[in-house]
Amino acid sequence: MNGNRTAFLQGLSKIPGLTLVTDSAELKYLAKDRTGTGSESAMVLAEPESEKQIQSIVRLCREFQVSIVPQGGRTGYAGGASSSGNDLLLSLHRMNRILELNPYLPSLRAQAGCITRSIQDYARKEGYYFPVDFASSGSSQIGGNAATNAGGIRFIRYGGMRNHILGMKAITGTGEILETNGEILKDNTGYNLKELLIGSEGTLGIITELTLALTAQPPESVVLLCAHSTSGDVLELLAHCRRSGLDLHAFEFFNQGCLQKVAEHLKLDLPFSNPVPYYSLLEFTLDNASEEFLESGELFQLCFEALPASSDSGKKKFWSYREGISESLSAGPVHKNDISIPLAGIPSYLDQLQQLLEQRFTDLQSYLFGHIGDGNIHINLKPADGSLSTLDFHDQCRSFDQANTELIQSFHGSISAEHGIGTLKKAALLTVRSETEIQLMQSIKATFDPDWILNPGKIFDRMQDSGIK
Repeated sequence: MNGNRTAFLQGLSKIPGLTLVTDSAELKYLAKDRTGTGSESAMVLAEPESEKQIQSIVRLCREFQVSIVPQGGRTGYAGGASSSGNDLLLSLHRMNRILELNPYLPSLRAQAGCITRSIQDYARKEGYYFPVDFASSGSSQIGGNAATNAGGIRFIRYGGMRNHILGMKAITGTGEILETNGEILKDNTGYNLKELLIGSEGTLGIITELTLALTAQPPESVVLLCAHSTSGDVLELLAHCRRSGLDLHAFEFFNQGCLQKVAEHLKLDLPFSNPVPYYSLLEFTLDNASEEFLESGELFQLCFEALPASSDSGKKKFWSYREGISESLSAGPVHKNDISIPLAGIPSYLDQLQQLLEQRFTDLQSYLFGHIGDGNIHINLKPADGSLSTLDFHDQCRSFDQANTELIQSFHGSISAEHGIGTLKKAALLTVRSETEIQLMQSIKATFDPDWILNPGKIFDRMQDSGIK
């Protein structure tokens, strides 16, 4: 930083109404997201309640050259909200008001610190539906969802955050307010800056407010839990759903290791008498097409067993087998990959992934699950037994990431489907994006944030020799 640390903190304390956290023990905890990565030496955490306060913070940080790390619910898995050391953590949790409902679009306008579930509950209470949903909806913030372009379990029917953001407000790295119009559906007036900010992980601007598109509440549905002998059968079931005209709300999958873990963790009965390699979880509209689908011979050719649930309690129980997986794996070290593979290539990719693990990484146990209906697979690695040290585990995971990145590229996939790049995938990004693409991104970053104070070190580093000032 430039100048005196004391003078900087005094400047912050003079911003009217701003809450600051300086206790070292609190900062140590607040400086990390769910990855547990990052520095434990953040300088201060600020909790603004208004855009005016954020503007003052940004301008002061710019004067003293202090980095800002915007934080939502800190539920991310890429290190995007973790401290880099000696920086200011900016928590949006006090900016948590729902501001306006527009019944004509329909849409709602909300501050970025609103918990995702509070948005969902408000929409439902008013007779609408906000469909972006995931296991962390009870703790993630809607601004963080936008900053990471979160996807979730209903992407296959509704799309992700990008599909539901009509407008936004954000504070740039110069302290200016950038506002895009969320009151209209058609606006073809130059570059769409809103789309740049979505998924930018707090590196271009601090999102403070969102106008979110709502939809009608979903129709009555059925949840179907299926057991499969191969991943190919899972994909063929998806194709059968498409041919049958099924109105899919979700199409998830997980392997036997995940089912065993979640059943033990949540003390659930195993749903099938015999274990199989893969399971799929489908939710779809209850209509004529679904009734024909449930009675089709092809369904039972692709599944050992298929269990339907139409009651609320039954559907909730089936969903717990899928939504409880991340929590069930959280005890002890875990390494997460969030990837996307073209649908037709998924069975072959999973076969080659298994070969890679068996041949080169025998000390690692894999747990696979995800939104397979849109090609998104979550790869979770844990030590296969207790003999692997934490250091050796992380070394093996780094080696795995390098090998897996090459494998993903060979299938024309993506190293990050929905979690973002953060710090954990920075190195891999340089291998999957061209030098020209990286330089263009740096140019955009420098335009929004000329001093590189907004979440520096996330997505990519500032390259002084690139000619970008």
